[in-house]
Formats: sequence, C-alpha cells, structure tokens
Amino acid sequence: MRGAVTTLAGLALAIVCGADAVAQGAPACDIRGGWSTDRDPKGLNVRAGPSAAARVVGVLPPPRLVAEYDREMNSGFGVVEARDGWVRIRDAYGPDEKALNIADGWVSGRFVGFELQTDRAFERPDPSSPPVAETWFVGGREHRFRWRGLNECRGEWVRLEVSGKAGGWRQGWARGVCNGQETTCDGAAGDSLPPDRRPF
Repeated sequence: MRGAVTTLAGLALAIVCGADAVAQGAPACDIRGGWSTDRDPKGLNVRAGPSAAARVVGVLPPPRLVAEYDREMNSGFGVVEARDGWVRIRDAYGPDEKALNIADGWVSGRFVGFELQTDRAFERPDPSSPPVAETWFVGGREHRFRWRGLNECRGEWVRLEVSGKAGGWRQGWARGVCNGQETTCDGAAGDSLPPDRRPF
C-alpha cells in the first residue's frame, strides 16, 4: 500500500512539475517540418539561447538549387519550443537533406517557415474557441488565410500572426504543420471549414 501511495504522490508531483515546466518555457511542442527562410549567403545563425547576444553554436546553410527536386530547397529542422520571438530547433539538416552537425539551439522566429494544412486559426489552442482567420471563397475560388512568424507552440499547435478575409494581422492558434518544401503535406491534419461553408 505504501508503494502505491508513493507512486501516486510521485505521479501527482510529476504532473504539477510538468505543468510548471511548460509555464516556465520548457519544451512545449514536437513539430516536424520547419525550415529556414533566411536568404543571407552566410546562412542563419543557431544560438545557444533565445537572444541575439547568445553564443553561435552553428549555422544553417542558405537555400540552394537541388537537382533531385529541380527547385531551390532550404535547410530544415524540428521545432521543440518557441518564446519571445525565438524558436528552439533540433535535428537540423541542409538543403540536400543531409544531417548537420549542429547542437540543438535557437533561431529567430522571423526566419522560420513551414506549411499549414488547415482552413482555420483560433483564439486559443482549442478548435471550440472562436476562429480568428479562415479560408474563404469568392466565385468558387479558394483563398487561404495568411500567416507569418512563430510566437509560441503547444503540442501540435502554433501561435502565429494571421490575416483573413477582413485583412489586418492578429494572433491566432492553428494546427496541421507539415513540411511542404518538396511534396504536399504528409498527412498532417488541421481544422476544416464546416461542410455548409464550402462551395463544393
């Protein structure tokens, strides 16, 4: 019985500590498919911390033409955290998709690109919360809402600046992040418009 109580107490402590860790900015997501949009020929600096003053631990090469895809490709990575305009990355690879010998580190969120396979962004990371931007249709033609920046992430959700039919930019949460550099999205699912909102 004592062992069971100890286990339950430990589990409760782990849950509380986990919640506190997320609140304090610990790794909050596991997103694949991000890439560098920095076109500087010197590449994009990866830093030891979320600051332009932090030590440089590596450099993501700039985009280059890859014959296999007959198009320009970017350096890519996974995303595990985002805060204060900075994004913590891991498993970096170059435009040729070969792994880079770079320690996990931070890059400016201004230079992080990815695809979103979704029709909606929400006020909170919850599909039942009010939408703040959506895909819309004019004459049967689809117009997807725009997004930029990466300000925060939680699980599969990312907080971005989004802009819909009304124009202007505001903060919104969306899911369905995927790597669409060389192919279409690989099964990542976001949130679709209700059937009665689609013209087909």
